Amino acid sequence: MVAGRGTAVVGGRRLELGPGVVFAYGLSTPHEIRTAPDDVLVKYFVSLAGSGVLSRLRRCQIAPGEARQLTPQADLASAFEGLLREGQHAGAKRQALTAALLEYLLLKIEDAASFTAHPSERAREAFLRCKAYIDAEAENIRTLGEIARAVGAESSSVCRWFRRYQGMSPYHYLLRRRMNLAAEKLLEQGGLVKEVAARFGFTDPFHFSHQFKAVHGIPPSELLKYRR
Repeated sequence: MVAGRGTAVVGGRRLELGPGVVFAYGLSTPHEIRTAPDDVLVKYFVSLAGSGVLSRLRRCQIAPGEARQLTPQADLASAFEGLLREGQHAGAKRQALTAALLEYLLLKIEDAASFTAHPSERAREAFLRCKAYIDAEAENIRTLGEIARAVGAESSSVCRWFRRYQGMSPYHYLLRRRMNLAAEKLLEQGGLVKEVAARFGFTDPFHFSHQFKAVHGIPPSELLKYRR
């Protein structure tokens, strides 16, 4: 994955997808890949065949059904582009060139999988995992503790990462994400404000309207006037 966000269910196992995530699945493995409608996934993929495929993927630490967050990402995107470029040529050496580039790509993935990031890089990666989780599950998240547990971190660490990389608390980022989703629901489906409020965990529709206006500048009742 080079951009966007989404999810994959591979053999019944749910994987969170975002920039730098690499995963694999077998030909007969049930799988479903979904992109976030507001942040479309951009991905590369390669079909591998042969008796040594499984052992080669294990060396890359991406056995079928598993996913890894890799870094650096730019080198991997460049390797994929090289493979695609040579694969489209009709020259006599195309097969040899693409085989060599595929091995180069696998070596880059293997190297990235074993890469030990600087503490600041690890912190940013952890922040991005938190952000991706909030983006994907904002409608269902109710507490900071849920976010921290989902990424295996302390709540204080999550707060520190968001202040450093997002310039706001995780609560305010979650609130903005939820109000954006609420606006989408109102514009697409209409309905009563209190129903949308309840869907996003607000028992008091007036409190929901106040938070909505704080984010969007207008109350939800005003937004409904723009619905087609």
